[in-house]
Amino acid sequence: MLAKSKRNRPANQNLWPARRSILCTLRTRAGCRHANAEDMNCYAADTGFIAQNVYRYCASAGLNTVLRGLADREALGAALGLSPHQQIVLAQTLGYPK
Repeated sequence: MLAKSKRNRPANQNLWPARRSILCTLRTRAGCRHANAEDMNCYAADTGFIAQNVYRYCASAGLNTVLRGLADREALGAALGLSPHQQIVLAQTLGYPK
């Protein structure tokens, strides 16, 4: 949790629920130096599974969610204080409907 809200940082898409949070799926590049294309596909698949589970939970809890394909990953990473070895793979907004 951050002391100051960073919710408006990746606002490249106008898809925000009224009260929202941003869930970021991260990958650490340091462990990926020797990763081949097959390994990278596994990271992408795992991220998809995580996003699907978030969608299912949100549906059961009465929350809205949307994947942020155009999120400014660099600006959001800087706002979150990520190290150079951490990379945002996916940003997903979730919150209560208006």
